[in-house]
Amino acid sequence: TTNSGWLQSFVTHTYDVVAGTTVTDDTIHHGTAVVASAALAMQHAPADIIVIKIDQNGSLSIPNIVKGIDYAIEQGADIINMSLGGTYIDEREQHAIEKALAQNITITAAAGNEGHTYNKLNYPASYEGVLSIGAIDEQQQRANFSNYNEQLSFVLPGASLPLIQDDQINEISGTSFSSPFAAGLIAALQQYSDASFDVLHNALKRTAIDLEKPGYDIATGYGLIHANDALQWLRG
Repeated sequence: TTNSGWLQSFVTHTYDVVAGTTVTDDTIHHGTAVVASAALAMQHAPADIIVIKIDQNGSLSIPNIVKGIDYAIEQGADIINMSLGGTYIDEREQHAIEKALAQNITITAAAGNEGHTYNKLNYPASYEGVLSIGAIDEQQQRANFSNYNEQLSFVLPGASLPLIQDDQINEISGTSFSSPFAAGLIAALQQYSDASFDVLHNALKRTAIDLEKPGYDIATGYGLIHANDALQWLRG
């Protein structure tokens, strides 16, 4: 929900799965910032964004999450970003994600914001095949809130990001905003390459910037996504 012409220029379609209408309203001021993060990541190679609202005043249900995934598939999405999560596996949600993955759709999801408390696995980020995205701070260290575990894929900025929210720019933190940043970078990459998900994932892993010990680690995954290097790797 924004009057920003810049941000609106990325959005080609909106849909509210609860109301069954193309009119959406960001009542909790979360979705607009998610879209802004994706748009920032791909502003030099813009792709179309479909905004799918699945909450009702901040309340989420598995049936509505599934409806959102199914709607994205029906609309021909290449990437699905899921800035949401919980600590329990649900077979309905998992099946919907598997259906999307089977159609070569890349899925990014927020790793979770409990790294400084109970730090449990977060879903959908921890389902097999989903890219779990954590957050780093301005010092390129794991943000203290960002979940860390063996399912983490990559990290991107997610602490004190200046993003559009309720028609003003606020500094916002959370893996909810790291995940769409990853989706936006991948969307930009896919405009220059028709690589499969496996090849694309390999390019991201091979070119990510190590932030902790060399190679994979549970704090930052394979590291900080470096989209330009990934593109050069794909071209090579």
